[in-house]
Amino acid sequence: MIDSSEIAVIIQGAFDKLITPQAIASVRQYLPKAEIILSTWQGTALPEDLKVEKIILNEDPGFCFYSNIKGDKKNNVNRQIVSTCQGLKTTQRKYALKMRTDFILTGNNFLNYFDKYKKVNPKYQLFEKKLIACSFFARVPEESKTPLHISDLLFFGLTKDILKLFDIPLMPKQDEYCYKRGKFLHTRYVPEQYIFCACLNKYKMPFKMVNSRDINEDNIEQTHNYFANNFVFLSYSQYSVLPSAMLADISINYRDCYTLVKWKKIYKQYVDSDFVITEKEDPIQKQLIKMRKYYGLLKTLFSIIILPKIRRKYRKAVSRKIFIVMIKKGLV
Repeated sequence: MIDSSEIAVIIQGAFDKLITPQAIASVRQYLPKAEIILSTWQGTALPEDLKVEKIILNEDPGFCFYSNIKGDKKNNVNRQIVSTCQGLKTTQRKYALKMRTDFILTGNNFLNYFDKYKKVNPKYQLFEKKLIACSFFARVPEESKTPLHISDLLFFGLTKDILKLFDIPLMPKQDEYCYKRGKFLHTRYVPEQYIFCACLNKYKMPFKMVNSRDINEDNIEQTHNYFANNFVFLSYSQYSVLPSAMLADISINYRDCYTLVKWKKIYKQYVDSDFVITEKEDPIQKQLIKMRKYYGLLKTLFSIIILPKIRRKYRKAVSRKIFIVMIKKGLV
C-alpha cells in the first residue's frame, strides 16, 4: 500500500468551523504522514491551532446559478477549480487526495483500489493512472440523460493527473444561462460536466456535447469509454468517507449513478474483455433501491403524523440518520 508520507491531501472549499477541523483530524488519523493543505478563501477567519502544513487563501472567483429559475442552486464550479488547482500546485508529493472541507475520512480503503485495474485503451486515456473517484453523482448516461457527468466530490491518484483534471480555464460568462430548457435558461454544463469537458478540450481529446442534456448514442459510448479508461468509482463506504449532511440523505436519487459493479461492467466491455466480475449481484445498487423505498415510507408516515410546517425538516433529519447508519455499516 502507498505510504501516507507520499500523499498530499487538498482540503478545498469554504471553511466550516465545526466540520473542517474534524476533516483535518480524520486525515491526520488515517493518513498520519500526509501533507495537509487547506485551500480556502481570502477573508476567512481561521483558528490559530489548525494542524495543517499549508494554508492557501485564494481570491474568490464567485459563482453563478444553475439556471435563472428563482431559488436555484449555486454553480460553484469556478470556486472548485481555483481552490483545488491552487492547492495541488503547492505540493511536491507524488500522490494527492482531493476532498471537500465538509467530508470526514473513516479509513484509507481507497488506497487499495489505486492502480488495480491497469488496462487502458490509449485512444481514450487521459491520465497516466486511473483516478479513484466517488460513485455518487458519477451519472450513467442512459439512466440520467446527462453524458460525461463525473463525480467531483473526491479524487485520489497521481498529483499530476488530478492537476491535469483541474488546471483548466474557468467557466466563461458565455456559458451561463445560454441554452433554454422548457421556460428557463440554464448553464451550458453542470459543474461535473464542465470540469471534465474542459479537460478533454484542453488536451484535444475528442468529444461532442452541445449542452448538459445533449444525449445520443455517440456520447453515451464516449462517456463509457472515457469513464472506463480514466476513473474507478467507489461508494462512500468503499472510499472510507462520511459525506456532508447535505449529501447524506436518502431522498437524493443515487440510483442513476455508477456503482463499482456497474463500472466493472463497462471496464470489461470497453477495456478488458478478459476481466472477470466476481459479484453475482450489485450490493450497492440493491441498497440504493432500498433507500428510495425507505424514503417513500418516511414521506407517507410524516404526512400522517407531522404538521406540514415542520414535516420537511424532520424528514430530512431522519433521512440523514438512516443514510449515515448505512454508510457506517458499509452498505453504501
